[in-house]
Amino acid sequence: IASSSPGSSPFASALPGSSPIASSSPGSSPIASSSPGSSPFASALPGSSPFASALPGSSPFASASPGSSPIASSSPGSSPIASSSPGSSPIASSSPRSSPFASTSPLLPVFAITDVLAPANSADSWSAPVSSFGSSSAPA
Repeated sequence: IASSSPGSSPFASALPGSSPIASSSPGSSPIASSSPGSSPFASALPGSSPFASALPGSSPFASASPGSSPIASSSPGSSPIASSSPGSSPIASSSPRSSPFASTSPLLPVFAITDVLAPANSADSWSAPVSSFGSSSAPA
């Protein structure tokens, strides 16, 4: 078959070995594209997602910041459950990392220390829980 160079394609082409389908650069996709090797789908940058997105590689879901959760939240990476501070417990609490159980002060011991509250001649250093904190039961 007529050809301009030995080993070249019998189809009309600008360069030997190039694709028989019209293309702007050798080795490029036969589908119209702005850059060789780029996606055939319309995209702002080569290799970017064919879905509409503000930044290449970002999620196609609407979000305020790239990589953030698609669920509404006040700060990126925070819990989707309403909380006053990022990283705090989703259970209502007055201060971050405090216990979700009601307590008068953080780290309050369960047993009253009678070394401080009881007289000096008290035999035991720990007493059983009493009805009201701060009261001591000295031996009769």
